[in-house]
Amino acid sequence: MSRAMLAMMRLGRDGRKRLEDVPFGRWLDEHHQPASLIHKLYDPVLISGLNENTRDVSTAYAIAVFFDSLLANSGGYAFGTPICPLSQLYDRLPCADVRTSTRVSGLEFDTGGRCRGVRLAGEQLIEADAVVLAVNHHTLPKWIPEEFARVDERFKYLDRLVSVPILGAHLWFDRPVLNIPHAALIDGPLQWLFRKDDAGQAVHGVISAARDWVDRPREECLAMFERQVCSTLPAAREARLLRGVIVVEKRATFSVLPGLERYRPAQAPPVDGLANLFLAGDFTRTGWPATMEGAVRSGYLAAEAVLNKLSPLESTKRFLVPDLELQWPARALAQRS
Repeated sequence: MSRAMLAMMRLGRDGRKRLEDVPFGRWLDEHHQPASLIHKLYDPVLISGLNENTRDVSTAYAIAVFFDSLLANSGGYAFGTPICPLSQLYDRLPCADVRTSTRVSGLEFDTGGRCRGVRLAGEQLIEADAVVLAVNHHTLPKWIPEEFARVDERFKYLDRLVSVPILGAHLWFDRPVLNIPHAALIDGPLQWLFRKDDAGQAVHGVISAARDWVDRPREECLAMFERQVCSTLPAAREARLLRGVIVVEKRATFSVLPGLERYRPAQAPPVDGLANLFLAGDFTRTGWPATMEGAVRSGYLAAEAVLNKLSPLESTKRFLVPDLELQWPARALAQRS
């Protein structure tokens, strides 16, 4: 493990980009990482973090997870969660017109390929100087007429993005089973378990890269999950599952396979593309994998692109927050390399 972590620090952020086309399995073999270590360390971190099998992902993204969270900066591991509903968290945003529960029927284009605005389900047209389209990559083509999509290279390679499912299991037991906020489970099928109430009777289990679980019978899954929880957690030895709900998101994320980066679309339109249509979403070219942080970065980059288009004098303004600075020893090792 030390050998691999030192190698990651020597690469730095710039060096890992050269490994975008290399499967992480090959990199692990080249750095003599044993199967037992992959099972106990790399799999729990990367399968959940990247929603893909460890050996199949791009080395650049696999290293990014370890480098940015554990190796580059002593504060990289920290994260925050809101202590109030999102509606309350964002209720003071300085926006003139925010419409919730409003269905959009489509985008309106003129004959030159310029997006005039957004057509609501009630036939009202909201005209706009710029439109940011923030939908999943697999639904994106439905919003763009084919004749316009052909002239914009951002829509050319969307079929190269492969979707990967995630399974969520909501489990209620007859007694408390988890007395800590969450637990990583080395031996599956559930990979992570989260406490969902104060007592620890309600828990949420997760299986990432859940291709093999999409069509499994619900009762079979619940029986396996109950056996795993009761055999793994000391407090659950005598517990009994009262009820369970299984939710499989078949298109949870895109797969960060080697060579994928060149196919991710930019937020801003190309010179000969749809001039005032911008994209946001974790699948766009953020430099990050399919994570919530990547989605946030895409929003910042889209905002920068819109400002640059509509107000060129403001084009130097940046919304994207810089990465945490390199600290010793990562800084010293990267410079030496």
